[in-house]
Amino acid sequence: MMSRPFPLLGFALLTAACHRPSPTPSPDEHPGAASSSVAMASAEPASAASAVAKAPSGPWTHGFAAFRGTVGASGATREVRLALERRAGSVEALYGVLEHGEAGDSIKAVTLHGEMKDPSRFVVEEQLESPSKGALLEGRLIGDDRVEGAWRGKESDAPVPFAVTRFAPLAGAGADERFDGSFEGRLGAASRIRAELHRSAGELRGSYRYAHSQHDMILDGTVAAPDGSFALRETGDKGAVTGRIEGIFLGHDLVLGRWSSRTATHTFPIYLKSAGRYAAVALEGGARVIADDILALSHCSGQDNGVFPRVVDLAPPAAEATLNGALRDAAREHLVTIKDCEAARDEGIAPWTDLGYAVTPTRKGGFALQLDWFVNGGARGNHGRTCLVADTAQGRLVDLRGLLTTESRKKLGALLAAATLKFYEASELARVPLAAADVDVSRAAACAIPGGLLLQLEPRPPGAGHNWDHVEVELPAREALPLFEKNDLVDALFDERGG
Repeated sequence: MMSRPFPLLGFALLTAACHRPSPTPSPDEHPGAASSSVAMASAEPASAASAVAKAPSGPWTHGFAAFRGTVGASGATREVRLALERRAGSVEALYGVLEHGEAGDSIKAVTLHGEMKDPSRFVVEEQLESPSKGALLEGRLIGDDRVEGAWRGKESDAPVPFAVTRFAPLAGAGADERFDGSFEGRLGAASRIRAELHRSAGELRGSYRYAHSQHDMILDGTVAAPDGSFALRETGDKGAVTGRIEGIFLGHDLVLGRWSSRTATHTFPIYLKSAGRYAAVALEGGARVIADDILALSHCSGQDNGVFPRVVDLAPPAAEATLNGALRDAAREHLVTIKDCEAARDEGIAPWTDLGYAVTPTRKGGFALQLDWFVNGGARGNHGRTCLVADTAQGRLVDLRGLLTTESRKKLGALLAAATLKFYEASELARVPLAAADVDVSRAAACAIPGGLLLQLEPRPPGAGHNWDHVEVELPAREALPLFEKNDLVDALFDERGG
């Protein structure tokens, strides 16, 4: 069965993946270059107090360092984390700040590049694709472990102060700690990548993939706690060493690193941010569901972000081809259209879509699918959830709402109406900000969850400006099964023996 729908993806899985950096040589020159989806689980960094107590000490003149502190004037400060890399006279930076949005909290990550003005002062600027100026950070090193300076969001903005102190991102993570996590981000100026990293004590291993590739680059090496620094050897799909990655964790959700070719003749910065886990999912019968990068479907080139599912090793091949076509269509439905993309750009908006998914196998090789999406585009902004079931035998996607009996639709409509009244603490639907006709199964996502069925009103239905994320009805499998017409697919979904 599918896991209960997770919160919608953060508005910017990686802000810098939507605001492209200034051009640099393409890392695709290196012999292992391939392209797209890998993953990593985030974990909260240690508290500031414990981290500072164990912070690295001594002069920082080269390589990576992690800082933590605040930005903003007194009474209006926000906690920030900042990773810096000094390399000759240049400086790379990854800046992370917690943001609150209607789809939940998310980490905004900004990538910056600049230079050391003298041994203690540096200036770095946000990397944007457009010619307009991005955020500017001017900093000054105070002793061995502190940076103070000013942050300017836009060229016309007044500067605001910031102050950060070196900290140990993995403080409190014990010598035998294990974690598995998924990242997405960028290698070099514009090569999108996804990566999986797995830590076991001082060992770090994993893989990454470029945006349009189906081949992983394999990583293995070491990580140091509590300072968070790591070194990884990269090998291609034929086992040859193709490069090296060094860097630093900024907690478990942000990473700044540098890729170097085997001969160290080419190097490129790496910026990573935690993302949902999109590891391959095995299906009954030997088929698998793997992740493809959304760039393969994008109409807004370079803007869209996320992954969509694809089935491999499914027999017969015709069923696999048909099902993958349906999966692509389901994902494409939520992307910004060519027309809206062009119109939005004419209005000065940079539209993009974040798309993620969850897959849970059922008996007989099928699986439940949940697509979560967020579209950024000014007045065209939207977010929501789509739940479907894959019939692998027939090579098709099925919406469970279409398999409900007439009586069941009435019953579930009444339950949704009751849930709506309870949520809005109202005695009648006329007193809540929606029309009674909208409280209907057709306005709800029907999602198979572990042991049952979840009906959730769409967060933002067409023609309404209300978020209904919390208006939902959950039924156990034994009550859900009789609601549907007799169907083998439904039997496999709600059979309490499996899934």
